[in-house]
Amino acid sequence: MNSVAVLDLIARKTLTRVPGFHAPYWLAITPDNSEIYVTNNGNETVQVINAPAGVYPNVGPMSGGAPVTITGEGLGNTTAVRFGCLPAASFRVINDHQIRAVSPLFVSDVKIDVTLGQNTTRTVGRFYYLQDSVMTGISRTSGPLSGGDALTVTGRGLITTTEVRFGNVSVTPSTLLDDRVTVTVPPAQAPGPVPVTVVTQSNAYGRAVYTYMNPPGISSVTPASGPTSGGTPVLIEGTALAFTQTVTIGGTQADFGIISATRVAVVTPPAAAPGPADVVVTTTSGTATAPGAFLYT
Repeated sequence: MNSVAVLDLIARKTLTRVPGFHAPYWLAITPDNSEIYVTNNGNETVQVINAPAGVYPNVGPMSGGAPVTITGEGLGNTTAVRFGCLPAASFRVINDHQIRAVSPLFVSDVKIDVTLGQNTTRTVGRFYYLQDSVMTGISRTSGPLSGGDALTVTGRGLITTTEVRFGNVSVTPSTLLDDRVTVTVPPAQAPGPVPVTVVTQSNAYGRAVYTYMNPPGISSVTPASGPTSGGTPVLIEGTALAFTQTVTIGGTQADFGIISATRVAVVTPPAAAPGPADVVVTTTSGTATAPGAFLYT
């Protein structure tokens, strides 16, 4: 396909297609929403096009106050901007092709009209008022300093998410749906909790906490021996054990309970034969192995 589609994500329809590209692959929009840079895989070039006439962004909160950019032709003598039947909270004519306006308080989606001079009114786009976005949870609450895990944010009103922040680090979503957003966890410099913030075009924020962890370590296994019938209570001591997911002894999963970030209580599973067995602790940030740390007798 050698065209670029302009989509309305809220109405779920294609507004127009711009032809003349060569296997377009990626695009970027300038901060003022006036130009679009499109990379062509077909001939390894970059094309610059003017943004289609319309309103950017075209969504905002019901409380109003959302800044929008209106683009088009012949806008230089605009004397009024209306969101439905209400005047814009404020507006400023930038030039003949651009107006900056602020949405008023409203409760529904509306047409945006501009008045040119004293008598001519033109509809320039549509603006959707959205309920506040809500975050209900994240699919994982901890992971390694290196990041790289896929994380799903769940909630409602997330279709217009523009970024997900882990502390001060911003991540672009890889998938967007109204009830969930998927991102890749970025790396961190130090262990510890960071707020996860979802930023949507309704100017609402949802918050959760993600904890970066060092890889786990095992310093001791006490007692270090027990019968092959299993059932021996064992205390594993080490580091970064707070998010333990599984414990195996001799390759067999053991029942366990997390006592603290440095202690995990385990009950040994049965073994097929006497001999040394590896103790392996797996957490959300990695795996620690103590070779032959428990001896079946």
